[in-house]
Amino acid sequence: MDRTTRRIESLVAFKNSQGVKATGTLVHLTRNMVVFEVYNPYSIVQLSEVLGEFRVLRGERVIYSGRAVVSNLVSTGLMLIVSATLVDAWTDLLGVPAGAQLEREVHEFVSDWESSHDLQPQYQLSVTTINSFLSELSRWVEQLEAESTNSEGHRTDPDPDTLASLQHSLTPKIFELFGRFEEVAAQIAPEEEVQHKAFAQRELHPLMLISPFVHR
Repeated sequence: MDRTTRRIESLVAFKNSQGVKATGTLVHLTRNMVVFEVYNPYSIVQLSEVLGEFRVLRGERVIYSGRAVVSNLVSTGLMLIVSATLVDAWTDLLGVPAGAQLEREVHEFVSDWESSHDLQPQYQLSVTTINSFLSELSRWVEQLEAESTNSEGHRTDPDPDTLASLQHSLTPKIFELFGRFEEVAAQIAPEEEVQHKAFAQRELHPLMLISPFVHR
């Protein structure tokens, strides 16, 4: 994806949850994730914070406008390196006329997709396996909750013993899956970490947010 971001003006602008407006220098960009640098001695963003009015610009055109959720922070002392997940639709094709310019946009989209999906097979398999397990678990838990609805149509909370039993039974499998994930993740080269992390966050983060048994 780095070859794509070289063609994009390296600027992002946003408003944090406190209403403070700020700008950053673009480092890396995919359709689902952005990495940028903020030169500010004070912490202007927080982990898991939702950044509003988040914009990425190419020249004078806004190619993304929406929200971004902060997924990782690295402080170097002089600056803060922020990774964030883009959660809204892109606007990069709005107003683009047919012809050479549209063809360039399509080419950049394909290059972006190829870069973000150029993943190590074992890593991709591990992530999709966890995704499958958590998806099935979520549906199974929803069925369990539906069965706990009383005669008046009100859902009752599972008793503590039931929750403890479920957690005791599920924890070994969860540890097994994430243990395997950590093994293959440790083998990813540093220059490939960004696209691999973006893939895992895109596939797993929504499921982990609703899982009652995964410590996040």
